[in-house]
Amino acid sequence: MSVCLIIVRLVKTHQSCGNSKLYKEVIMQNSVQIPWQHRIQTKVSFFLAIFLTLILSGLGVYQVFQTQKTLGAELVIENKNTGIRLSNHVELPLWQLDEELILASVKSEMLNDDIYGIVVLDENKDFYLGVDRNSTWQINELSDPTVSETAYSGGLVSSLKEVQHKGKNIGFIEVFSSDKFNTEQIKSVYKSQLFSAFLLIVMITIVTFLVLRRLVVTPLTHLTDVAHSVSRGDFDVPLEMNAKDEVGELSRSINLLKKSYVIAMKRVSPI
Repeated sequence: MSVCLIIVRLVKTHQSCGNSKLYKEVIMQNSVQIPWQHRIQTKVSFFLAIFLTLILSGLGVYQVFQTQKTLGAELVIENKNTGIRLSNHVELPLWQLDEELILASVKSEMLNDDIYGIVVLDENKDFYLGVDRNSTWQINELSDPTVSETAYSGGLVSSLKEVQHKGKNIGFIEVFSSDKFNTEQIKSVYKSQLFSAFLLIVMITIVTFLVLRRLVVTPLTHLTDVAHSVSRGDFDVPLEMNAKDEVGELSRSINLLKKSYVIAMKRVSPI
């Protein structure tokens, strides 16, 4: 009963200000047109895109760092294994000073593109023979123990392995490995993750935008139109929303308000 009295008083106030400027503005106001940048789905989608960008960027940097760390460790292991394997292969040729066979064994290891250069030293660590790569990554025979780094500006990993024959030291194998292809692989992984993250952000943002528009914005816009119609005295405007969420509850509350408003108008009309 108290609710009806409040509504009756509101109706009287509503009628008493019928000629006021504020009332005329309310009466003449049509459906609310909200700029796109101020709409709910735009704001939520924008902040969601920023949030996803930050999260995925952090994950991407972490994964790239882990990939770089793993590839670096694998390169070191591969470098040492190459030295061990080659020291076994050149043991007899180095003992026999068979330069041709030693060079063939060295070049066979250079088939691995990660190997940048190999130097064979004698028991006194004096230069015996060696190879490295030129600017086109082709094998280049060396005339001194210095592996040229002019053709490659990246990082090099090196290891020195002793060559023994019957327990006697007869020389050394120095292997240089480059991170050239590791770097290229990391760049490829980074680009792939960047593209995947971009697609994911765009897809999630679009889906969120459409879902918010369907489930929130459109119902709220309809409720706003109904509220404006009620403010103009049009109580016949349909409002049927059976959703069991907050929007549906708001719809039922507005329907109840409409019914109470009609009852109050009927009670106050003879006055």
